[in-house]
Amino acid sequence: LAAGVHNPWFQLGSSQLFSNTSVFPKHRGIKTSDSITPYINDTLLIYFHSLNCSQEFIEIYDGALYTSPLLGKICNGSNLNYESSSNAMTVLLYRNSPKSGYGFLAYYYSTSREA
Repeated sequence: LAAGVHNPWFQLGSSQLFSNTSVFPKHRGIKTSDSITPYINDTLLIYFHSLNCSQEFIEIYDGALYTSPLLGKICNGSNLNYESSSNAMTVLLYRNSPKSGYGFLAYYYSTSREA
């Protein structure tokens, strides 16, 4: 498992764009991950804008580790929006080979937890 990128610099209500070309370089291998962690009182909302299912798929976990509860396993179609129950979410990208697939484009943003 390749080391992910930890993102601690979020401000309340901020948003971020990421893709496998900037966060998950293709030469890293078949399984790569990224943990997204805003401020402690925030939750995360993530929206996958594009995916290619012919060679890859993504798993989204509700926490900082891939052993956290699975929110979904996707490659395309509906239900591409996910919300965390805490201030952490992990995204795993699986590929058939290091050079396969086109990757993905995703947006995520942090929101204040409801009291």
